Amino acid sequence: MIIDEDDSIARRDAPPQVDGIGSMPNERLGDPRVLEALAYIDANYHLDLTPEDAARQVQLSASRLHALFRLHAGTTPHRAIIKSKIEKASELFRATDLPPKQVLARVGMPDESHFYRKFKKEFNLTPTKYRESFRVRPTTQMRADE
Repeated sequence: MIIDEDDSIARRDAPPQVDGIGSMPNERLGDPRVLEALAYIDANYHLDLTPEDAARQVQLSASRLHALFRLHAGTTPHRAIIKSKIEKASELFRATDLPPKQVLARVGMPDESHFYRKFKKEFNLTPTKYRESFRVRPTTQMRADE
């Protein structure tokens, strides 16, 4: 066990943390069932997925998939599902003008308050502020005769 700079305790043999579904090179994830489950989660983010759904897809029990995720991805299937939905929502907020409720419906997040908490935790901004941060602000141009 080691103590990090922020006084949190971390196991020396703990797997690396996954910043995003696709952020860790596939060869480091190790188990092909974890990769298959991640691909399934990413392809079906718009559904009301559960860890049990992902486990069925790779023919494992939910508890076995959970253990494999912890070991190889440093996260859980549930967190991977939420992360995938948040990432897809962020793409929609950047690329569209859809109202937040429609974005939530498209990414399969029926609980608005849960979504907002998770989104703000991930990006440190509300969805509206996040969208505004990607909007191009018009610049005032000086005329040649000024």
